[in-house]
Order: sequence, then C-alpha cells, then structure tokens
Amino acid sequence: MKRFIAILSIVLLSTMAVFAGGSGESSSGAPAGMPVTAVPDTLTAAMVSEAAQLDPQGNSVTQPDAIINVQVYEGLVRMNNDTNEIEPWLAESWEQIDDNTLRVKLREGVLWQDGTELTTEDVLFTIQRGVVSNSKEYCWGAVDAANCEIIDKYTIDIRTFGPYPALLSMMVDNGWLIVNKNYFESHDYNYFIRHPMGTGPWVFKEWVAGDNVSFERNENYWGQKPYFKNLVIRTIADDTTRSLALETGEVDYVIGIQNSQIDYLRNTDTVDVYLFPGMTLEYIVCNGAMHEELNDVRVRQALRYAMDLEGMVKIAYGQTATPADGIVTSATSIYVPCPEEQKYEYNLEKAKQLMAEAGYPNGFDATIICKDSSDRVAMCEMLKNAWAEIGVNLEIQVMDIATYYDKVQRGDTWFALGGFVCLASDGDMYHDLFYSTQGFGQNYGGYKNPEFDRLADAGRYEMDPEQRDAYYAEMQYLLRDELPWIPVAYVYETTGVRSTLTGVDLDKNGQPRFQFVRPIEAE
Repeated sequence: MKRFIAILSIVLLSTMAVFAGGSGESSSGAPAGMPVTAVPDTLTAAMVSEAAQLDPQGNSVTQPDAIINVQVYEGLVRMNNDTNEIEPWLAESWEQIDDNTLRVKLREGVLWQDGTELTTEDVLFTIQRGVVSNSKEYCWGAVDAANCEIIDKYTIDIRTFGPYPALLSMMVDNGWLIVNKNYFESHDYNYFIRHPMGTGPWVFKEWVAGDNVSFERNENYWGQKPYFKNLVIRTIADDTTRSLALETGEVDYVIGIQNSQIDYLRNTDTVDVYLFPGMTLEYIVCNGAMHEELNDVRVRQALRYAMDLEGMVKIAYGQTATPADGIVTSATSIYVPCPEEQKYEYNLEKAKQLMAEAGYPNGFDATIICKDSSDRVAMCEMLKNAWAEIGVNLEIQVMDIATYYDKVQRGDTWFALGGFVCLASDGDMYHDLFYSTQGFGQNYGGYKNPEFDRLADAGRYEMDPEQRDAYYAEMQYLLRDELPWIPVAYVYETTGVRSTLTGVDLDKNGQPRFQFVRPIEAE
C-alpha cells in the first residue's frame, strides 16, 4: 500500500508540473489589479450538474449531491489529498479491539451548526441509516448495525459481520458523512434533503433551484475556519459557458473542464488549470437482466471488439482520460494490468462472428442513455456508428443526471454510459456492483455469476493481504472476460482556479473541499 501511495504521489506531482506550471499552487501570477474573487469575501465555484437531494445516505446519491454534502457534513475519518493517508476527523482516534470490532473515540466539543454537540447517538443513527441505503450499501455492507454499541457519549464500538480489513477505507466514502439524529427526526424528509445541517466548515444558506447553492462560514467550526465568509456553488451545465465564466472572472473555481477548453484556459494569465489522476471509470452498462441479447457474453464481447476504443477516447475525452483496460480503475491499490490474452483490439470480423454465434447475425435495436455532457454525448455518437457495423441500431437518449440515475436504478435501460467513482482504494468497493443478489440500485445491469460472488465475499473478509490481492486479481480477470460493464476510460480530474487563489483541494474523487482555499497573498 505504501508503494502505491508513493507512486501515486509522484504521478500527481509530475502531472501538476505539466499542467499547472510546475507546482500545486498558482505559478503564473495574477495580473496587477485583478480582484481576488469575483465577489468580495465570497468564493464562487461552478459544477456541471445540479444536485438532486442532499441526504448523504439517500437512496440515490449523485456526484453533485456529494460535492455539496462534503462542504456541510463531515465523516469520522477522511483522506488527506496531499499525503493519500487516512486521517482522524470527527473521530479523534480508533482501536481494533477484536477481529470484528473497531472502537472509535469522537472529538469532544464538536458542535452541530444548530449549536448542539456531536455525540455517539448521532454516529449510531447514521450507521443504522447507512446499512439500509440503496445507493450507499456498498460502503456499509459489512457493518453489523444491530450489534454496534455506544460505550459512552464519545465512544462507540463499530462491529462488522466478520474480520473486515476495508472498514477504515470505506469510512472515507461520502456515505459515511455523519447526520444529526435529532435534526433528521424533527423535520419532514423533503425539508431535510434540501436543507442540510452538519458539523462542517460551511453552513447551508439557500438552494436556488437550477442556479446555485449558497453557504456561510461556520463561525463555531471546531477546525480551521474558511478564509472566505461566503461560498456559492453554481450549476453551469454548458461546458463552454462554464469555462468562459472562469476566464472572464464571473466564477473563481470550476469543477470539471472539458478537453476542448483546457489548452485555451492554460494560455490565459488569469486561470490555473490542474489535471491529475482520478478514481473515476467511464463505462457502459449492459443490462442483461432485462434484455436477453445482452445476457450473452458473446454479444458483450462483440460490442467491445467493434470499438476502436483508443481513437474514440481520444476524440471524446482528449487529454482528460485514457482508454480503460478493465473495470477496476488504474489508480486503485488492487489494480492489475490487463494480460495480453485478454486485450480487446478492434476486430470487426471477430465481432460479427460472435454476433452470429450468439444468434444475432443481423443485430438488434437498442437504446443508450447518458447525462448531458459533451464528452459522453460524443462517445455515444461514436458507439452508434461503431455498433451499426454489427447491426446494433442504437438510439441515444440524453438527460439530466438525476433522471439518468433514476432510470439506471430502476433497470429501465439497455445501455447506459456513466461514470463510477471508486471512492475508496479498496477491492471491496466492487463487491456490490456485480453481486447476484443486489438489485438495480447497485448492480445496474442485473449481472449474476456465482464465481464473482465467491471472489467478492472471499476478498471482503480475508485478512491476509497477499491472499486478498490474489482474490481481487482473479476478480479482475473474470470481469475483463465477462464484461458486465464495458470499460471505456480512466478519467483525469480537471479543475480550473482563478490565479489569485491557492489551497486548491486536488480531490481524486472530484469532490473538493473549499475550506482551505485562500488568496495567495494570505499565505
């Protein structure tokens, strides 16, 4: 694990040197007289899509939801994006007191934003909610909520169903953000999911539908308070408009810059652009549970052979992604490079042969859904053209991210082009994605394979690191052969920041925390 951390740190540093002028801070220097931020004492950020709801353990948590939530809520631990180490946060310390029990000690005196104190009652309540969450079950599946036990106001025993080496890694996930028991129980749920109240550095102020979510600095925050008094996170769906807003000084920070805008923004003297390896996989769901055509592995393999993936990724994503050689993202600690015998080179004749063997020599009609971002729409257009060569007539349906996830999690798809964010660098993150008993809320294509289930369960509770790695290597071999998802690209995170600012949080999961952003002159 330490070797992985060291390698990733070197990659991060070298990547930032290429794309940010040689350091993680602003290097170009802002023009004389340039305002520190667009609005005085306010940090204005922009993201691609609007949040759907703001419940960390909600039944459908999207990336925009998580970006908002991590400003307000906090977890027991968090990943330090500079060192790649898990560090204490709301938890002051922890101790493994037996194979199945992690004893956690909370920081004392941490206040919720309503002035009440954080206690283990809130932690236990969050655990009880997490284990029944449809969208966050993957990070709670090994937790034995019924036997978790409050020791005192600040101490709780978190128990698992067996020896579980991934627990701390899973606690980094945004599904482990702690919610206030009394606040939740005192408000209507529809109010709760639009008015978050946490322990974090920013206090929720207002959500203007379709436009922005605003916050104020938490003056009673237990840790380092934000430099700026106000934070506004805007939704700007159009890629060009979002980049233009950064260039012209309308916003200060952009999460997600499309490939077509990167070089232009790098050449301005008002913006610093950061590209760095992320934990996101772009993939295509093949819903074999609802469509028998896609339940045949030969069809899934034919679809992959019909794709000139390297060329398609270059056109759709440019420098913001590289072709994926498997479902497990290359930035994770368990990643194993694809062996030569499993590589899918573009081979149209082989694709046609497999389609014929599967009984579909003339193909079939299908639909593919994606969210309304230019890179995914471009990829869908290329898939339509590529798969037409083997008789698959594809209808493209573009929609907002909330509608997209609603359809995927109801199984209302043929194909879906989406992104999986591996929020913890651990093989157990993949347990529920293809597990036979999982519904569409996790297992988007309804894939069923007893061998996958065996490997996923074995890896989950194996304490020997070498044996655990062996299970996950075998799992990757299986997934590359079976293709329940067709892997498309490993994604780089892209962030643009006004050149007057420093303290940028280069979060590999694309969920930056804004509390440390400050003017360069304030260092």
